[in-house]
Amino acid sequence: MGPNKNTIMIVDDNVIMLELVADILQMEGYTNIAKYNDPLDAVKAFCNGESPHIVISDYNMPHFNGTEFLRIAERFVSNLTSVIITADPLDVECSNSNQWRIFDKNVNLCKELPHYISSIHK
Repeated sequence: MGPNKNTIMIVDDNVIMLELVADILQMEGYTNIAKYNDPLDAVKAFCNGESPHIVISDYNMPHFNGTEFLRIAERFVSNLTSVIITADPLDVECSNSNQWRIFDKNVNLCKELPHYISSIHK
């Protein structure tokens, strides 16, 4: 699979980062992108039947953190590929660090994130 085969959901309360991540993926050819700057809106989208194949979530957000959000997302979507982006990866608390891929917003996100997304679409 390549770009445009599956929906990618991006959730980040920082609108600039939300748009940046979307732009990075669009430059790589991905156009099926759903963007949410409030995790509650993203949960509502799940309740309304949205079923992305990949969710990219900020870690530090209002209402709940990225791992809490991804646990909710995984209740709605089976076989979900989940990614956390954060300015401080050491802050990410999850019971199994292998459960989600974690990217540091400050370290080469523009190159590493699309490479990872591309690798899981092969």
